[in-house]
Amino acid sequence: MSDSPIRDAATKSIYERGLEEAARAGWAVIAGTIEGMCGFVDQSEHYSTTKARTTDNVISELRPTGSESAAPRSLSKIHGSKALPLHTDGAHLPEPPKYVVLESGSEVTDDVSETFVARANPLFTGRSERADWSNGIFLVDGGAQNLFYASAYSGHYVRFDPGCMTPADARARRVCRLVRGTEPDYVHRWGDPGKLLILDNHHVLHGRAGASDAPHRVLRRVLVSQETR
Repeated sequence: MSDSPIRDAATKSIYERGLEEAARAGWAVIAGTIEGMCGFVDQSEHYSTTKARTTDNVISELRPTGSESAAPRSLSKIHGSKALPLHTDGAHLPEPPKYVVLESGSEVTDDVSETFVARANPLFTGRSERADWSNGIFLVDGGAQNLFYASAYSGHYVRFDPGCMTPADARARRVCRLVRGTEPDYVHRWGDPGKLLILDNHHVLHGRAGASDAPHRVLRRVLVSQETR
């Protein structure tokens, strides 16, 4: 028997179906483990894991962090353990990862604050909103003197993170105001162990409820890219 977390086709399909469902609906909740997802990705010809920062592990742990000890250009640097606004992960990368896969790593489930998810498409259904998302210019700080300009919508994916993206014109500022006023489409509560939340990071934004009262909150995360077929 293989030592891989993927032991048979039925188990493997759980993760593949989860990614496909997230691509269709924006997010998916499946039974599984983050190690199992990594095992599936490692064996796949169409997916690969990526890192938000070169110093990160493939599976990273997200904990409430005070502003004084948070990484530069991160939302935690701005907000600390307060609620984190809607954003996409990896917005500072040349191309953000397609999927964000999250798993609770907390032993005390009551200490895990909620994750908010909002579809991006309804935010630019109008002609003027689409023009703002497609043509508004942000200065993106990728760290290590890696600065570049980008819009919030490339035509294929959304890029939005107020921690590392500074609006450079009126259209970009309107995008920021629109996102700030957006209500979530889904609220994920982390009380059920053994579940993965998969987000289509190219088409949904996510945020976090305040974690000041959740000092033991731990989410484990892996970022997954997908080859263009």
